[in-house]
Amino acid sequence: MRRWRGRHIRTGWLVLALAIVLPLLVQDPFLHRLLAVAALEAVLTVSLNLVLGYGGLISLGHAGFYGIGAYVAALLALHLDAPFVLTLPAAALVAAATGWLFARPILHLRGHYFAMATLALGEILVLVAYNWDSVTRGPSGLPGIPRPELFGWTATTHRDNYYLALALLVLAVTVVRRFVDSPLGLSLIATRGDDQAAASVGTDVARVRTIAFALAAFFAGAAGALYAHYITFVSVEPFQLTHTIALLAMVAVGGIATIPGPIVGALLLTLLPELLRGLADLRMVLYGVLLMLVIWLRPQGLLGSGALLARGPRRRAEPAAIHRPAGAVGSSEERSAQPSPREETGA
Repeated sequence: MRRWRGRHIRTGWLVLALAIVLPLLVQDPFLHRLLAVAALEAVLTVSLNLVLGYGGLISLGHAGFYGIGAYVAALLALHLDAPFVLTLPAAALVAAATGWLFARPILHLRGHYFAMATLALGEILVLVAYNWDSVTRGPSGLPGIPRPELFGWTATTHRDNYYLALALLVLAVTVVRRFVDSPLGLSLIATRGDDQAAASVGTDVARVRTIAFALAAFFAGAAGALYAHYITFVSVEPFQLTHTIALLAMVAVGGIATIPGPIVGALLLTLLPELLRGLADLRMVLYGVLLMLVIWLRPQGLLGSGALLARGPRRRAEPAAIHRPAGAVGSSEERSAQPSPREETGA
């Protein structure tokens, strides 16, 4: 196990070095823009995977926290002239607080009921952004957001913003990795398999899941804040349900309950449509076909182990696989249904 982890750590450092060097070697602003968008999407998928992959909770409102971060950062920068070093953490904290407050009353819901509750949250946030004209300017959006600035340095190019997004991604991966390896993270994984069994051994299921939900919202809000300063304009479109569904597809393609999987999924599904752009009308058809092939041939994701898929069928098959010795009866109902020796002899 130690050798396996060491090999993956070395691979991670090599990938990070490549991510740093590549924009310096390839002087293409269009590629830099794609990489910046992919890095922001990767922050969202890594944070979503914390809830979905490790917690087993389907969140359909994750893009809503992205929107909260973007709007909070934009409003602070435009109306209070707050610098980027304050708007980003403030936006992340507001998103985390929203996630915490929302998670507490709905964590008793299970399965698709929880998913529907998060869907409702996302739709409520979109409606608020559309209709609160005095604050968000509705469909017109908020223009004129200043570029990210750190200690006198301003990120004016796509490459500059890519490096900021990459730094945020590294922070998100580090925090999520440490959380997953911590006692809280192990408790979260235990609730994914059977929350009632986890509660029976002393796990505070609601507390663990609320912390994970708030942490995921924190990084989604941070990504939204960086997005607002990068694009210098905020509108409602990127924060709707369609974006959350795209994030779910990225996590599924890359590999649920893995750290590198959501990053690979975000990179692949961000770059692939652009690589197929020359095929005109066939572009989205081929994109859909390739996506279906990946899901069909690798249902556990490109980097997934398949353990999560194997667990369900195996548990369902266990009752049929029980072998009883001759004459053994498994339940009290079966024992009561069998005639006694006295009844068989007619005594």
